[in-house]
Amino acid sequence: MQLSPDARWVTLDLLREDTNKNGKLDWPAPEESPRKSRCEKPGLPKFRSFQYQARGDAVTRAVLSLGDGSLRDVPDLLTPLGASLLVARSRRRPCAWT
Repeated sequence: MQLSPDARWVTLDLLREDTNKNGKLDWPAPEESPRKSRCEKPGLPKFRSFQYQARGDAVTRAVLSLGDGSLRDVPDLLTPLGASLLVARSRRRPCAWT
């Protein structure tokens, strides 16, 4: 979750559906390497809030307008900029305002 510098938008990464079909919502997480012994400390912290591809469920990027309370999915969001959102479009038009 991130508040825009002008406090108009909050950017969120959400889990909305069970895309890996294991019956629960899982945050994307890295694979842990096997430990040599049971006593060895795990290499990764137990709490992870960063993203990894192909592990866990798919994350949806959304923005919440603090002006009117509306929430909308913006998967190609680059950044909120004032009253508009800068989103990636294509190679021909790399950026667009919404």
